[in-house]
Amino acid sequence: MPGFELKTARQIEDFAIGCSFFGAGGGGDPVQGAAALKEVLDKGVPVRVTGFDEIRDDHTVASIFLMGSIGAPGEEVKKKQKRTKVGAHPLSNKESLGMALDALEEYTGKRVDALFAIELGGGNTCCPMAAVLERGRLFVDADAAGRSYPEMPQALNAILGRPCLPVAIVNNYGDTNILTKCVNYYMIERNGKMLADSGFGMASHACDLMSGREIRGALVPGTLSKAFQVGTAMREARERGEDPIAAALEIAGGYYLASGRVARKDSETIDGLYYGDMYIDGIGEYVANRYHIWFENENYVLWKNDEPWITGPDIIEVVRLGDGMPMFNGSIAAGDEVAILGIPASPQLSSSPAFDMHNPRYFGFDIDHVPIRQVLGK
Repeated sequence: MPGFELKTARQIEDFAIGCSFFGAGGGGDPVQGAAALKEVLDKGVPVRVTGFDEIRDDHTVASIFLMGSIGAPGEEVKKKQKRTKVGAHPLSNKESLGMALDALEEYTGKRVDALFAIELGGGNTCCPMAAVLERGRLFVDADAAGRSYPEMPQALNAILGRPCLPVAIVNNYGDTNILTKCVNYYMIERNGKMLADSGFGMASHACDLMSGREIRGALVPGTLSKAFQVGTAMREARERGEDPIAAALEIAGGYYLASGRVARKDSETIDGLYYGDMYIDGIGEYVANRYHIWFENENYVLWKNDEPWITGPDIIEVVRLGDGMPMFNGSIAAGDEVAILGIPASPQLSSSPAFDMHNPRYFGFDIDHVPIRQVLGK
């Protein structure tokens, strides 16, 4: 599977939007992600994604990523920043991600040859990619799920028991921690979330040191190139006056589920995760229906008229009605007119043991997952 290069600002925007299309309401801000990659392009650094098959068995591979709540900081957070005499964050996500990689290499004495995205998302793919390329490393056409997801143990490489420790964690003030020993992935996750919360935002992580041989079977290959295809197809459809949502769904292999207007969103941040429920009234041909989405950073359960309908690991994606722009759970608000889409999960998440970490029962719901194709009779 060959790699690809983003040679223009427009291609970078297409890529960021395509990554966000698989974000299920999370995965970071594509505007911020695109801006980070444009900085790299402006420096004359090739913005290239390396084909999965180009990674040698003896390459040293790792991941860098952002962790924390996707909810916007409230006034209480700003007050705490003032009380602790730190003010606003001085570092961008790209800068703190790069510092995390530097810290991991310094601690282990190893130079990382290539890095992969821990998930698909407008921010959490593009910002790590920007930090990696600035340092002259390879960024691989693969990620650890084929979608965004809220918890570190849900990564395919974690589920399959690939190495994780040590973890270098850097917040947007530059505070740096090295986690060297932990009971399990759940506690690695909890440590990271607490450090993100203590830093009043996201925390950048660098970890998952493996060989090129060890990443075989532990990632979903080709996901970044598919995201680029989706973003490009959406833009080209808009330019032709055609439906960008239909163009994206054709490439993603997804389905149009409903059009609606957000009636209410209830949300809160707990232990560094953004939880909530979104209620959507159907409009147009869907006016007789009511929809309810539950999210933990990302969307995982969709009800239709109070009955469970579509669930994870399949992707529940909410986009802006009309232009199809992926919408971020942290910024969706009452009154927004949206389309609800469904995309089948990657095969790797559809079978055990990964399935056990991404279906609604993992999140505490007494609901059995039924694959979206079966639900829709496709």
